[in-house]
Amino acid sequence: MAKTIPVQVRLSMEKRLQYEDEAAQRGLPLSTYLRMRLEEGDRINENLAALRIMMLDGFSNIESRLKKEQKSQQPEDDIDYGMMIEAIFLLRKIASPMDLNMIHKELKRQGIKIWTGNKESSHD
Repeated sequence: MAKTIPVQVRLSMEKRLQYEDEAAQRGLPLSTYLRMRLEEGDRINENLAALRIMMLDGFSNIESRLKKEQKSQQPEDDIDYGMMIEAIFLLRKIASPMDLNMIHKELKRQGIKIWTGNKESSHD
C-alpha cells in the first residue's frame, strides 16, 4: 500500500526524544518507527478483541455446563473454578472501562447476572 498522505502529530519534547531514541536504536526514521508502533497497536487491539470473543464463548460454554450441573445436582469434577476466577480477574485488568460497559450491556441484554464479586450480584 502506498503511503501518500503525511500526518502531523504534536508531541511533548520528552515523548519526541523518547521516540527518536527508540527509532534510532532500531535504525529507523522517526516517522517509520511511529507508523510501525501504530500498526502494531492495531494488531494488538485486534488480537485482544478476538481473545475477548473467545473468552466470552468459553464462559458461555462454562455457564451452560454449570446450568446443566445445577439441574442434575451432580458436580462435574473437571471444572477448575480457580482458573475461571483468575481468567475473570485478568480480563478485567486488560479490559478498558468502555469494554467492560459494553460487556455488561450484552450480559443484561441476554438476561445474565453481572458478576460484581459480591453474593448479591444484580442486573443493575
